[in-house]
Amino acid sequence: MSQTNCRFALHVGLSAISFVKVERHGTSWRLTDSGKSPTQNLNANPEEARKGLQELLQKLAKQAGIAREGIHVSLHNRMCITRVVTGNRLQVDEQLAEITDNSQHYLQLGLGEKLIGHSTVPIDESRQHGQVAIIKRGLIETIDEATEHAGLELLSVDGAMPCICRLAGVAGMDRTPLLLVWMGSVGAEIGISYKGRLQLGYNSRECADPQSTAVTIGRHLKRLRRFCDRYRQVDGRSDLRRVLVIGNSEHAEQLKGLLAQYDFEQVFTLADMSHSELADKLGGRSLDSGGVASALGGLLVHLEADV
Repeated sequence: MSQTNCRFALHVGLSAISFVKVERHGTSWRLTDSGKSPTQNLNANPEEARKGLQELLQKLAKQAGIAREGIHVSLHNRMCITRVVTGNRLQVDEQLAEITDNSQHYLQLGLGEKLIGHSTVPIDESRQHGQVAIIKRGLIETIDEATEHAGLELLSVDGAMPCICRLAGVAGMDRTPLLLVWMGSVGAEIGISYKGRLQLGYNSRECADPQSTAVTIGRHLKRLRRFCDRYRQVDGRSDLRRVLVIGNSEHAEQLKGLLAQYDFEQVFTLADMSHSELADKLGGRSLDSGGVASALGGLLVHLEADV
């Protein structure tokens, strides 16, 4: 008989925290609970932020029936900067070193010491994919202390867009490059996912609504498609012809309609995840927000052997 255990994950946004609870049975798993709660900015007074997050975590843990469990945390792009590099081993090492050397100057994260985490994985025999995450030390300490006081164990921390890429990979949506458009309150986060890995990501503050977001994507589309042409040696069908739109359902559906003018083969929203290769594991549940999707995507590194 397989043993059942629970895994818990959060996405920390600018004004809300989303959570997912997953039950694992042997090597399989299923989403059993998810939701979202408002919270204060964790970059505010550290002690107040820790107490606020601790109280929220204790409430969620009690609500979800979780105690002394491991927890994964994904962070909004304004709290965790992710940089991606590709090339041969020497090129990737040099670019990672350059990003690390410049990490203390990322003013987007605010003042204070930064922490850097990085990883590399092979693309093929000659090329590697490198990824760097840069986070404020104070923010990590706030999250770590809050989870510990709430009776939980912090397993790992990551940026939101790489988590969405993992989810798209397991869902089978990015076997050819997939354009990601995450509409938020401070502009849109735009990325490219390919086989579960982030290939490119940047924030566009000029994307204030579905209309301006569609115009911006149209303006940058040729450049984004040229970027994808660099991956033809990996996959013969590397054209950027599919899109995943993330955001509240009204805005996502509106943007989906506006993108029809740009000759995309398919434009997905999070609702389409329920009809993907993830369907059984979602247990009939819909991923109703980008935060919930990001939390689940982050947790996949602890659930899927090949992620």
